[in-house]
Amino acid sequence: MSVTNYVDSVSMGSSDVAIRNDVDVEGYNKCLDINEFSVAATNRELVNLENAAVNIDSSSDVIIGPVTQFHINGNVTIHQKNERLPTGMEQNDDIGNVYNTNSKDIEADQQEQTECKRRSSINYIKWICFLIVATFGILTRVKLVLKNLQQDVQEMVGYHAKMKVFYKQDWGGVVVNRTRLSSYVHLPVPFIIIKHTGGAFCQTESECKQLTKELQSKHLALNYSDIAYNFLVGGDGNLYIGRGYEYPNEYSRYSYDIVVHGNFLYDQFYDFMENVTQTIIKAGRFVNVIDQYYVVLCENQTERVDSPGRNIYEKVKLWEHYQNDCEEIFKTILRYLKAFCHKRKKDLGRIFICVLLSSCAILLYVSIVLHKDLVLDPEPLYGRYLGNFTIHYVSDWGGKTVTGILDNPLPVGLVIVRHTGTDTCFSLEKCSEILRILQIYQTTTFGYKDICDNLFIGGNGNIYVGRGWDTRNCYLNKLSIAISFIGNFNKVHLNDNMKTSFKLLLQQGIDLSKLPENYLMVAYNQTVISNNPGDNVYNYIKTLPNFFDIDLRKYKYKDMCSIYKAPLGKKLIL
Repeated sequence: MSVTNYVDSVSMGSSDVAIRNDVDVEGYNKCLDINEFSVAATNRELVNLENAAVNIDSSSDVIIGPVTQFHINGNVTIHQKNERLPTGMEQNDDIGNVYNTNSKDIEADQQEQTECKRRSSINYIKWICFLIVATFGILTRVKLVLKNLQQDVQEMVGYHAKMKVFYKQDWGGVVVNRTRLSSYVHLPVPFIIIKHTGGAFCQTESECKQLTKELQSKHLALNYSDIAYNFLVGGDGNLYIGRGYEYPNEYSRYSYDIVVHGNFLYDQFYDFMENVTQTIIKAGRFVNVIDQYYVVLCENQTERVDSPGRNIYEKVKLWEHYQNDCEEIFKTILRYLKAFCHKRKKDLGRIFICVLLSSCAILLYVSIVLHKDLVLDPEPLYGRYLGNFTIHYVSDWGGKTVTGILDNPLPVGLVIVRHTGTDTCFSLEKCSEILRILQIYQTTTFGYKDICDNLFIGGNGNIYVGRGWDTRNCYLNKLSIAISFIGNFNKVHLNDNMKTSFKLLLQQGIDLSKLPENYLMVAYNQTVISNNPGDNVYNYIKTLPNFFDIDLRKYKYKDMCSIYKAPLGKKLIL
């Protein structure tokens, strides 16, 4: 081995130049560095290799200091740490090739390194496979846990033995993109609202699935995000999931809507249906999505509607968390507002909202206390119930709401009785269909602004609002109220429900000061040439005390006006 300095050259023996040491703590064979060389080889001359070129010929156990050039001739063994070049040597393709060409040990090291890399790759693949299997196992376990949780909930709350839970894919619903559901339920929910659909009652799985599917289609047509309700209960004793616990209903983020298929002014709310309804609440409490101080309300406590019907209301009002006390409901609202504001006390914007909401809650409380019977009475004084019958408004039967029609100068003194001349109907769906067609026909064919009659009576006695008490009709407009029976009563007879409803409706007109007590009643065929309202209706109203047996067709309009105004104290001129 020879060392050549840039200034002068130094030659050394070609063997035993460097001293080897034992294996160091890192597990590598260590060669003494330049500073240690003089101590370990006292009989050797210390050569400073800085800024020198080193030529190595057929040597072994060589230690190299910092050099700028490195040339190898013959077989040379250089000891170093694995995967490291001699100190001061830059790693590039040319030097690397020279360095590796004549070193058998390094070739062996490279083979060992290649084998290590191969083993590492295999281990990496094994870990990936392990993670995939583990993930699949975890998901399977979670699914099993959720299934067991559902079973535990069912056992805990005592599901009806025959009860099934049908999710959207089970009852054939449209799976809605969840991005359409703009927000999540505000948990825990403080209010449970009990409703009914007001439509047909179902007793089999197929019937209930079909009704639920139709309900979703109707709500999507109204541009709702999904079926409007969280849960639906069928007359088959099964539960049909709408939006579930996670997503809010169409009306509020702070309540769950539980809706029962049917019209429970007439349909029976069986015990097993009640159990399913309560089960939804108990399961929600079990998973802490319903507040521990939750309040159960019927829909007719929140607005003037007949839902959920008397048969449901009579049972719900006996439930533990049912509340019809204004102060308790106010306390629930205030408690929820307090929790809402506490979580956001550092947000000035939220503080302002909280103050505003609290003020609204106080005003609501005052209005409830001052008008308790009007606001929270589950059976309003008027507007939805009339005896055992229901009053359905334009929005209920799907009619077009019209504005700009002149009001009646109430009270009016004349009642004109008519029939629609269509089939008779006994359900909200069928009657609604007839009235929608009638509205379209009368507005497009004759150019009227709205359906012509003020009020309609269906085959089951329910009342359907057309233009209402306060708006002029199409006939003797400002002089009369037109009440029409749905059906063709040249062919069929009025049933007892229709007769009773008609009498109650007339009495309501008096109670609301829409009619005077001595109003006059005539059939439509007494005012124009027509077979309307049919012989069977005409024969019936002739038996009523306010019937006015006169042929008005032979009188001029001026004379008819004096006749119509007679009940109001005007002079009758004939």
